[in-house]
Amino acid sequence: MRKSTNRISIALSAAALVVAVLGAAALASGAEITRQLPSALPGASQAQPKVVRGPRGPRGPRGRIGRRGAQGPKGDAGPQGERGTQGDRGPQGAAGPQGERGPVGPAGSTLATRVRSAHEVTSASLPGVSWPLTGNIWTQDADETELMLGQVRVRFPSACDGNGGYPGSANVNVLIDGEYIAYGGVIFYPGPEGRTQTIGLYFNAPNGLLAPDDNVDHMMTAKVTDSCTGADQHFTFVSFKVDIIGVS
Repeated sequence: MRKSTNRISIALSAAALVVAVLGAAALASGAEITRQLPSALPGASQAQPKVVRGPRGPRGPRGRIGRRGAQGPKGDAGPQGERGTQGDRGPQGAAGPQGERGPVGPAGSTLATRVRSAHEVTSASLPGVSWPLTGNIWTQDADETELMLGQVRVRFPSACDGNGGYPGSANVNVLIDGEYIAYGGVIFYPGPEGRTQTIGLYFNAPNGLLAPDDNVDHMMTAKVTDSCTGADQHFTFVSFKVDIIGVS
């Protein structure tokens, strides 16, 4: 059995040697064929010439602009931006020319002056106490009649004893240019002690000043008196108001 095995091994070794020799020869023949192939092709031995690029030609004229396409649909409005800061104020413009004076209107009325008391005063027995006034000096225009309206506010004392059976009272006398023109008065009676009352001024006819031939300057004065006989029994005159209206 061992002998038979040795014979088989020798046979296999010989076969492997034959295959190895034949394979090497085949490989050598393939390499030789591949080496000789390029030289066998037509034109393989000729050199290929290098292509040289010529100079670039001038640029051709620009073509005409194509027709404008149709306008697309309007897009949605964007959000409103933030408000900017206020700019500096510009310089004041030059004054315009004065307009033409209009025609003189029809005759009417004007406020000549408003006479008012400067402060309140306390009454006294005759000859009385002067009452300081403001706006009491003015000019009456020629051909202008002046009408007058007036009122006084007076505060009652706590008591006022009369004289000779007559009740106590207080008066304000109004003069223009030293001539008596108006008065106002109150009589004391129990009940309104310490209260303030408004009384009207009664002007002599014709209740104002008739139109003069020339402009005239005037001055109004006022005095307050009372007939109270007791100590510290006096009225307080709080306010004096007279409006003088000119009519032409």
